[in-house]
Amino acid sequence: MSKFTKHLALGEKIIINEEEFILKPLSIEYLPEFFSAMKSFSGLANKKGEDIDPSEFFKSMDREGSSAIAKIIDETLRLSYPDESAEERKAFGLKYMGELMNKIFEINSSNINNAEVQARLKALKKNEHT
Repeated sequence: MSKFTKHLALGEKIIINEEEFILKPLSIEYLPEFFSAMKSFSGLANKKGEDIDPSEFFKSMDREGSSAIAKIIDETLRLSYPDESAEERKAFGLKYMGELMNKIFEINSSNINNAEVQARLKALKKNEHT
């Protein structure tokens, strides 16, 4: 095990249809997409830890947000299960988008300083109104 690996999250468990999957965190180059996806979901989960209802999410989804979400779901699945085909990742990602996004936010938010996340979201919202 490398010096860096032992300090990084190796993945977290998620149960989908009674089957266990291990999802790995995103790498740093996906931060812009991660923040864009967070912006799309902001305000939908009112309480910390509350799961996002996908039916509510679809009502407010825009092209930029949906593109970022698709990208981070696909990248998370690719990192976690590199032997699965792109078609399988896309189908699985679409079918279980709500569950996957909740876990992806949980995994990656814990790897980023919360103050940093809040500042970035505030900046994104400010740019929306200019």
